[in-house]
Amino acid sequence: MNEGAIKGINLYIKIEQDTLTYNKKVFISDIGKLYCTNYEIVKQVGAICLYTIKDNKDNKYMFSIMTVVREINRQFPGINVVNLGENEFIVDYRLPKKQSNWSEVLKVVLVSFIIFFGAAFTIMAFNEDVSVKSIFELIYKLFNMENRKQLRILEIAYSIGIGLGIITFFNHFSKYKDENDPTPLQIELRKHEEDTNKALLADASREGKMHDI
Repeated sequence: MNEGAIKGINLYIKIEQDTLTYNKKVFISDIGKLYCTNYEIVKQVGAICLYTIKDNKDNKYMFSIMTVVREINRQFPGINVVNLGENEFIVDYRLPKKQSNWSEVLKVVLVSFIIFFGAAFTIMAFNEDVSVKSIFELIYKLFNMENRKQLRILEIAYSIGIGLGIITFFNHFSKYKDENDPTPLQIELRKHEEDTNKALLADASREGKMHDI
């Protein structure tokens, strides 16, 4: 396509902050979404190879939008590139891995074991710290039930309430769960991921470690 035919045409590009890839050749279409009134331009720009990964290990590669714009203008001079996404972004390269089912099951069991006992210890430590037992004893005394040791209704209700509260709070098990509604845990993980990416990009920019073509 000649320069005169594309001069002045706007090409819109929206790049995500973090892109996961298993391919060593990173194309522009892999890292973002493109839009132009000329579909042929979208197709050709998307096929531009932005970077070729040479390492044989999992790694993160930081780029600037300037690298993308420069490469597009090099191959399509005269086109106006309009960035609607991130100014700096990460390409997260992962080696293709084939894991057996037993390995996945083992990981799930191990993580579940750690979370279960960790949460149990945290709840017990909290109850001891705020002296929940003494509060229950005071309530039994106020209602003249301190001698009825066989009926510990407050402890039973409290234990059931914690379990139901956790299930409701994390919103994973209800048949009425809204599939588009993220759980609090998913929100915190997303915040952590965004903060980590921002720190990586800031360090790479400050130390001059942005990758180039």
